[in-house]
Amino acid sequence: MRKTILEARVFVSSYPLAHERVVKDYEIDIECTDNRLYTHNGKSYKLRSGDVLIKTPGSVVSSIGNQKSYLLTLDFSEAKHSLPYSRNIGSKIQPLTNNELITGLPCVLHPRNPLVLFEIYEKLVRTPQLSSKEAHLLVDEIIYFLNADMAHKLYLQQRKTNDV
Repeated sequence: MRKTILEARVFVSSYPLAHERVVKDYEIDIECTDNRLYTHNGKSYKLRSGDVLIKTPGSVVSSIGNQKSYLLTLDFSEAKHSLPYSRNIGSKIQPLTNNELITGLPCVLHPRNPLVLFEIYEKLVRTPQLSSKEAHLLVDEIIYFLNADMAHKLYLQQRKTNDV
């Protein structure tokens, strides 16, 4: 899976009013606080600590409330980027990828064990070079963890349906 890690950082802010923006790249964020209202393409979610937000290019997102999140921004298009990167600085919207490990995830996930993800994100944020092999392995670990968690939930739903 070819990707460029554009940013990995902790973000803290407060939004008393909804601030709407168009997502330009792939974003996989994990929420560290409770009670933030998040809207993704018109659908609203009340976030809890540990919730993971999957944002794809072209999505329209906004939030209200206090935010503390680990941010991860990825590019699968192999475009060249000038670093440092910022989500809010104007750039073109990245083309959508056919990578099912990303496209198969819902926009909000409630992982069974978010503490594992917090540890991985913390290691990623502390990695000195985001282009390093270590950083890419941590991002792969996040993506595979989310897919395994999702597959487990689908398995439990199917098992529950079959038991009825």
